Amino acid sequence: MLDFIQKNAEPLISFGISVLIFFGFFLVSKLFQYKMVPVLRHLFSKLKGNFATRLLERINLPLSTFWLLIGAQIALSRLFPQNVLPVSLTHIFRSGYALLVGWTACNLVDLIPILPQLNWNNSEAIKKILRRILKALILAFAVVIVIGEFGYDVNGLVAGLGLGGLTISLAAKDSAANMFSGLLLLIERPFELGDWISCTAAEGTVEDISFRSTKIRTFANTVSVVPNSVLCAGTITNVTRMEMRLSKSTIGITYDTPRDKIEKVIAELREMLTTAPDIVSDTVQVRLTGFGASSIDVLVQYYTSVTAYKDWLAVTERVNFDILSIMRSNQVEFAFPSRSIYIEKNGQ
Repeated sequence: MLDFIQKNAEPLISFGISVLIFFGFFLVSKLFQYKMVPVLRHLFSKLKGNFATRLLERINLPLSTFWLLIGAQIALSRLFPQNVLPVSLTHIFRSGYALLVGWTACNLVDLIPILPQLNWNNSEAIKKILRRILKALILAFAVVIVIGEFGYDVNGLVAGLGLGGLTISLAAKDSAANMFSGLLLLIERPFELGDWISCTAAEGTVEDISFRSTKIRTFANTVSVVPNSVLCAGTITNVTRMEMRLSKSTIGITYDTPRDKIEKVIAELREMLTTAPDIVSDTVQVRLTGFGASSIDVLVQYYTSVTAYKDWLAVTERVNFDILSIMRSNQVEFAFPSRSIYIEKNGQ
């Protein structure tokens, strides 16, 4: 029994030391994450600006993971001859470090001042898309490093994907189309966040312009997510940018109304509209435009200086009440769809 213990003592001691080493690095990781970081955050909060605090928050988890990775590598290396890890484990740890660096770099991207001089309303959306592109590139480089670390030829791997590569290419094509369409929308600015727009896919208020799509809140208070490539492919009408808003209607007058009453009603309507508030006077058109099946048609057309839908409805309502008063004061009746039937008597 004593011989067995003496023979296996050295491996057991080495294993125990490895466990203690890993446990020590584990404690360092947790102490850094839950003790040192709060203390540093409290100290940095007293400084002007919050860059140091934001930096600390973004490197907290990656740096804590780094201590665990270092501890695992040192602990495992003691279990092999001459404290040297096998090639396979070396590749695994090096790949882990590459992914860890990529993770840290992606977290730090949010701290980079991208286009600081840009003061457009869509500037935050543009910066968000650019940061996402940068993060995607960083992760792509990290994955390429990991693949190369295991001895694979990245170019040969992509070329050998066959049908899978074609599928990925087609998916990437759609994603790239949406991405560049989003950048085009943000640069050309046919609309901005908060604008009311109308397109082939939806109509409503623009809530967000992202890497892939644009979110539009519709009249029904639902959110339509429209791919940017679809949005760019059609016509976009920006209702918010109207300088004036059109109001157009047709009044039907009965055929038995005398001409002088019709002329008087038209004159009073024209006078009422040209002097009314919130109406652009030189856009007023009140004209007898034709003869319908059961009415004499009078066009009432004008532009309001208010363009918001709620305000436009209020102006239109006020005008309609004034039209009603003018018609009644002149004893002119509104026509309604009707049909006259003539019956012939036999022998006459």
